[in-house]
Amino acid sequence: MVFFMQIGFSMLEVGSVQAKSTKNVLVKNAFDVCLSSLSWALVGHALAFGRSNSSGVLGGNGGWALFAAEDPSALDYAQYLFQWAFVSTACTIVSGAVAERIQIHAFFVYTLWLTCFVYPVVVHWCWDANGWMAAFGQGKNAIGDL
Repeated sequence: MVFFMQIGFSMLEVGSVQAKSTKNVLVKNAFDVCLSSLSWALVGHALAFGRSNSSGVLGGNGGWALFAAEDPSALDYAQYLFQWAFVSTACTIVSGAVAERIQIHAFFVYTLWLTCFVYPVVVHWCWDANGWMAAFGQGKNAIGDL
């Protein structure tokens, strides 16, 4: 599913740039998927869903390198793939917004920043049971704790 989204965003982006930039856009989007997959597996997922001792602001006390020290279930892997699809798509959407306006190295630094630090924090807040926004009412209620 995520690959169809990536192909669709790539074709949309190719259609909005000059013909001479087509190869650059396609290579950038292919590397975007690879880089977001690796960085989400190694760092991002642990910061989003790792055990947390904080007050629901950030995870990260376990699960580095995609469940390295834990016994993952099929549901854990499904959650990883689900969130990876969204983080990869978020990077690709930004790729279309900055097409022909950014150097490829700067875009890859941005991709690492988004997948390792920005997106995991927001995911932990909303989707983790210990997040301070606690999606589906599983954790703390931010308004009730004030």
